[in-house]
Amino acid sequence: LGTTTAAASHLSTGIHFSELRLSKPLLRALAELGFGSPTPIQRDVIPQALKGLDVLATAETGSGKTASFLLPALERLCQSANVRARKRDAKGRLLAGGRVATKALVLLPTRELAVQCHAMLRDLARFTMVTYQLVAGGFVSQDQASSLRSQPDIVVATPGRMLDHLLNTQSVHMELLEIVIFDEADRLLELGFREECMQVLKCCSKGRQTMLFSATHNTSVEELAKLALVKPVRVKANAVNRVAETLEQEFVKAPSEDLREAVLLSLCTRVYTKGVIIFCATKKAAHRLAMVFGLSGLSFAEIHGNMAQGDRVQALQRFQRGEAEHLLATDLAARGLDLQNVATVINFHLPLDASRYIHRVGRTARMGRTGRAVTIYTPAEYGKVKQLGKQCCSKVKSKVLKRTVASDAIEQWSTKIEGFRADIEAIGEEESLERELRLADLFAGKSENLHKHKAAIHARPEKTWYMTNGEKRKLKEKDAEDATARGEAAQEPPGGQSHRTAEPDDEEVREAKRVKRLREKVEQKRAAEKAERQEDDRRIRAAGRRAKAKNGARAGKGEDPPPRDRDKKKKKKKKSKGRGKGKQ
Repeated sequence: LGTTTAAASHLSTGIHFSELRLSKPLLRALAELGFGSPTPIQRDVIPQALKGLDVLATAETGSGKTASFLLPALERLCQSANVRARKRDAKGRLLAGGRVATKALVLLPTRELAVQCHAMLRDLARFTMVTYQLVAGGFVSQDQASSLRSQPDIVVATPGRMLDHLLNTQSVHMELLEIVIFDEADRLLELGFREECMQVLKCCSKGRQTMLFSATHNTSVEELAKLALVKPVRVKANAVNRVAETLEQEFVKAPSEDLREAVLLSLCTRVYTKGVIIFCATKKAAHRLAMVFGLSGLSFAEIHGNMAQGDRVQALQRFQRGEAEHLLATDLAARGLDLQNVATVINFHLPLDASRYIHRVGRTARMGRTGRAVTIYTPAEYGKVKQLGKQCCSKVKSKVLKRTVASDAIEQWSTKIEGFRADIEAIGEEESLERELRLADLFAGKSENLHKHKAAIHARPEKTWYMTNGEKRKLKEKDAEDATARGEAAQEPPGGQSHRTAEPDDEEVREAKRVKRLREKVEQKRAAEKAERQEDDRRIRAAGRRAKAKNGARAGKGEDPPPRDRDKKKKKKKKSKGRGKGKQ
């Protein structure tokens, strides 16, 4: 958040938060959190953000980017007339005064980052009258919709769930929004959220302030900045695309791919025994390591996309409390998470590119503290490691070491892991059976609910989305291919010695253009239908107004009503006469 006495010199600014013209409630919250001096990114961003300017900021991981946009957003809201008119009752409940509207939106790529940002926002806003709400997947959508209808001042959200509410939840809108913030913008783009972000912006007011933050800077981030920002102030507090200065880096060679797990187990039992995050390339690899660690008697927690949201939060909490010494993770945990007491980050598999390496190792050596990054590689991966070293290790002041693991220790752990094979297969079969039973129960409950609440379900309005699942999947695949191509291009030797190219082939280009044309046609068709409906409604209303005015004019002049009205009156008279004769 801010610098403390233990922070490194490169993060110290020598000034106090009070010099940034923050109000007393925010200064009080900062003091209770133990932070008195802003980091360079906070010192440079907060004054510009308070002026209402668009900001494009890049800084190293763990340098306090989150507070650099939360503090100015809170300060601007605290100075607004609506917030200043609020009071608290005897029980401390907030009494809203004046018009209520959502004024700030923070978009983050993952649920864990959104939860972390919301927790920091709660700590900073504890002495203010500002309201806030978390909107992310994995939580009850109906509760979030109810909170959004009450128009909280700040919404912290993931793009998909936020866009879902904007499109399909009644009385949820962002027309009065004043501030939009993209955190971890490069990760938002990597996960394929570019279209969601642009759709969310279309639902917001045009006179907004937009801020974009990232630890790495690439062409995708620059393209998003051109579309979303207007004459932004560019802030680069530290060297871009570089690891922290207090990070020690080690590279460990595994004799072969089959012995990679043995090397990892040897390191985790002899050297790195506490506060270790281990990054794997896939969810399957992370879960296999979890089974190996469990059979080896090591304390661990795992976090990846195949886990339920509650299990993921619980795993992070266990690691934070020290109940688990090792956290087995995919790149899901590589961005922005501020985990306490992380001493070592181990790359079990090599990251795809330098930016992912920077984000992974950024989980340690945060806020000026020291840390260590260990990367395991095989002889076949030496070229990638050499390129990674040129990009991330050539201009750092900290140590860069090569470590070797004793062959007898590797052989010993390799034999142990081989002995676990039958147990791992049995655990896998048992988990597969449990998964099938759980899905069967889920589908049975879903079928029962559909039958029981059929009328209520069919009465609900149909949900809409700006593109189909197939189009979304193809866009994600294309974004992943582009990221891989950029990584391969960065690894190519200079001078054009390699024939590989980072450009997609003609077939992929044609497919992307086709998907874009289809999406544009669908949007044009929807816009035309909407315009046609509005025109029909306008004509009907105009005709009704003309008829009403014409009848009123005739009544004022004492003229006979039009023929149709005369016929109606004659029919009514005949009916009344017939009823009179019947009674006689």
